[in-house]
Amino acid sequence: MRAVRAGKIIAFPTDTVYGLGADIHNEYALDKIFKLKKRDRNKSLIVFIADIAQLNEVAVGISKAAERLAQVFWPGALTLILPARANLPAAVTRTGTVGVRLPDDLLLGKVMRRAGTLLATTSANIAGSPNPTGADAVRQELGGRIDLLLDGGTSRGGIASTVVDAVQEPIKIIRLGAVSADAIEKALEKN
Repeated sequence: MRAVRAGKIIAFPTDTVYGLGADIHNEYALDKIFKLKKRDRNKSLIVFIADIAQLNEVAVGISKAAERLAQVFWPGALTLILPARANLPAAVTRTGTVGVRLPDDLLLGKVMRRAGTLLATTSANIAGSPNPTGADAVRQELGGRIDLLLDGGTSRGGIASTVVDAVQEPIKIIRLGAVSADAIEKALEKN
């Protein structure tokens, strides 16, 4: 998609809530996301991948637990915090780790494959505001400050992803969201 390759900020539906993203390698676009959202610069953006094979482009030293969780919950509403590759921009890896998710959304997958790049992402709202579940909410919150809004109707999930720190074992749930702690526990028991 030309808009992403051109450094534009796009808003899009996901399987959880609407997201905001840009080419992971465009520092100007990533800076614009922080300004647009009024996001604390110490809070990294996460990376969306379009295929599980892309995980190795952003993470190293992936634990068995992380592999298992990715196998069970991807594509889906689980964000894994993993050891980051050294070549990633600071906007996605302030602490040597990177948050990665493979969303379960056909439109977004097509956008990422056509753009030919990974997306640095966050929810499509001003920091501290409720997560938007529809394009109208994104329009109200961010107005004309985004370059492109993909209107995919209402997000299916309506709840943000669960975030799991899988840098070390045992894993630690950082934020509960669409994937329950019980589901994560059961998935790891089968490992």
